[in-house]
Amino acid sequence: MRLNSFTVEGYKNLTAPVTFGPLGELNAVHGANNAGKSNLIQAIDLFFGLLAVGNQVTKDQFVTMDAAEQIPGHPFPEIFTAGSPVTIRLQAEISLPEQELRDYNLEPEAPMDPIIITLELSPVASGAQLRVTQFQLGKLDVAKDGSGPVGFAESLRAFIAGTFFLQTEETTRPFALIDPYQGGGEPGAAAGLMPQRLRDALFDARQSKDRERRARWSLFTELMRVLEPELGPGEFDTAFDRDTGRADLVFDSGQAAMPIDRLGAGVQRMAALVGSLVLVRASLVGFSEPELGLTPTAQQRLLRAAETLIAAPGGAGQLFFTTHSPVLGAGESSFLMSTVDGAPTLEQRPCEGAGALPPVPDRAAAGGPDPGDLDSLIGLVDQLAELEPAVLVGAGAPARSTRARAPEIPAAAAPEAPAPPPGTPSWKWQPDKK
Repeated sequence: MRLNSFTVEGYKNLTAPVTFGPLGELNAVHGANNAGKSNLIQAIDLFFGLLAVGNQVTKDQFVTMDAAEQIPGHPFPEIFTAGSPVTIRLQAEISLPEQELRDYNLEPEAPMDPIIITLELSPVASGAQLRVTQFQLGKLDVAKDGSGPVGFAESLRAFIAGTFFLQTEETTRPFALIDPYQGGGEPGAAAGLMPQRLRDALFDARQSKDRERRARWSLFTELMRVLEPELGPGEFDTAFDRDTGRADLVFDSGQAAMPIDRLGAGVQRMAALVGSLVLVRASLVGFSEPELGLTPTAQQRLLRAAETLIAAPGGAGQLFFTTHSPVLGAGESSFLMSTVDGAPTLEQRPCEGAGALPPVPDRAAAGGPDPGDLDSLIGLVDQLAELEPAVLVGAGAPARSTRARAPEIPAAAAPEAPAPPPGTPSWKWQPDKK
């Protein structure tokens, strides 16, 4: 399944219609603070959450939701526009290969290019009222016509919402909004930026007898290899402390196993984000500001890891995130969110300064030490310390500048002194000075 475009109106501060699209695999939203970037990603989460409420597909049907039926993370008092609540309108254009339906014995009964679904959530005294105002399959709008393949449309809605199957922990959701750092401060948990729940989940995947779960652990270790230039050769592994009953993530260099908390903050954040993306069971995943604590080079490596994740079997198909980084906001599917005359606007445009950085190399330059290899760096320092200063200056002279030098101009020859007049001794003669 793929989300081609998404339109929202009336959700929190998104008072005017905002269309997010055309969408690609890595979709970034950048802009000033309080422009509505996070609200746009959260609105996608609300759409798929509401899609799982009921199975109606015609505009004459509706569902009344009370406070107990609110979508998790979207309480009614917060999602409706403050002061004068208005109807929230959410529209998604979705691509879904027919073979995906047939794999679950659901035979298409109408063209599905495109699938456009529009939901409206209106505030009422008891809570909110949900209505489907558009359910378009190709050129046929089942919601307006009230005829055609209504039964198939109901099954299709359940399939997209993820409610067509028996819900278990292994069920793949259509959309997941993740916070990789949420859950810190758990009682007895290790200190650090990676939540204990994530360490436990990675340990379970590593030790699982289920091949699919073990494949997720293998994918995590593969993605984290992008940090080899920073960490040096080695790989991530898990450990378990019987005294505390807690699992942990370690980096094994082959000589020592270092707990994740002893690595840099950027590495911890990268591991938490990559671990969350690998473990979440969702086709579409949203998150906020992944650049926190990461250098521009590390952000480039994160993009490379994200591309590998999307290409991997069983991984997320699309990512949606907010950012202030010109590195992460440099892609084709980057959108600028701003406010014009008090209304939010969204346009497809890379972040300012995007593309200024050169491509990140896979390894250190040939002949030089690996910047992640601490022993090599120490050895280089020792070698330099043993050299004479003149040797260092001479060795470095050719590399001081690659600019062309101006040709050297020889000093002008001094003019010959005039000879004394005939008959005058040289010691008595003094030439005139002009």
